[in-house]
Amino acid sequence: MTGVAFMILGCYYLGIEKESTSPITNTGIPSRKSITFIMGDDKTSVPYFALAEDHFLSHSESQTDLIVKTCRTLEDVIQYLNNSESRGSSPWSIINIVAHGNPQTGLNLYLKDGGHKATPKRMLQSVLLSTNTRLKEGRVDSISNINVWSCGIGKNLMINLSLKEIFKPIGGPAPTVYCSPHFVIFYPDNNNQVQRLKASYWPYYFKRGYRPSISEMSYALSRKFSDTIDWAQALESESIEEGIFHQKYHIPVSHIWLYENKDDRPNWSNQKEKEAWIKAQQIIMDKVGETEIDFDKFNWQLNRIIHTNEKGDKVFAVKAIGMATVLNVLSVE
Repeated sequence: MTGVAFMILGCYYLGIEKESTSPITNTGIPSRKSITFIMGDDKTSVPYFALAEDHFLSHSESQTDLIVKTCRTLEDVIQYLNNSESRGSSPWSIINIVAHGNPQTGLNLYLKDGGHKATPKRMLQSVLLSTNTRLKEGRVDSISNINVWSCGIGKNLMINLSLKEIFKPIGGPAPTVYCSPHFVIFYPDNNNQVQRLKASYWPYYFKRGYRPSISEMSYALSRKFSDTIDWAQALESESIEEGIFHQKYHIPVSHIWLYENKDDRPNWSNQKEKEAWIKAQQIIMDKVGETEIDFDKFNWQLNRIIHTNEKGDKVFAVKAIGMATVLNVLSVE
């Protein structure tokens, strides 16, 4: 089989011409070059990017010819694929893009330097407004495969459709795109070879800093998803070796309002008034809506500040920050 496969891997949610039912990790075509883009640095105790790099360097079925760690935006990736001479005269083969992400807020990347984050809405806007750089003709071919992995990102239809368009070349047929509906985990096995695992996941949301009791979360999860899963066991374990366990990450929502004069900024006497004011601001409520998480699941802070704008000027402002915690119960398949 000939073809190119793009794989976007990561964790922390138009028309379809064709769609694959499974990812392609190895085309087996000696004349074509394969490449992996590591799109971040590890900032926690879990070495996600380091393990991903190890996986694509040495795994018998997934190793690629090249590893690139200098690209940090989707535009960087497309520019590299368009201009690198490393591919030779043939289209690229396997193309892996390793990035954090989730089905609510999209990929934890920027579309381009100085541009917007790769949220579902912004990705779709870039497609509709044609603001993204396109792959040149010949970089992929008629039976190319794009495999998108990013911790359940395949469950977001807007992300699926946008990425199909973003990686459609200027000329020639579009590649097939696969977006994983599963959680993606890199994990070293007993032979110290890093495997890429997929896991089913069930999310539970709460205000950051206000984690409910295990019994409260277990009851809510059993009511919403299933009463046959031992939720309490999963909520007490963070070890993949248990088979069912949990991980958590935080989703932020923020906005800054600018004012000409200091006294133009509103005042609030308590938290209830602050949250009422935030709810009246459509721009931030739209951002909350994009996450598909209830407003009350965010821990809100609202402050009057001095903000430095793009010109370097100090201006009066109000800043709102909301932080929700997503606890995912995971079951490795």
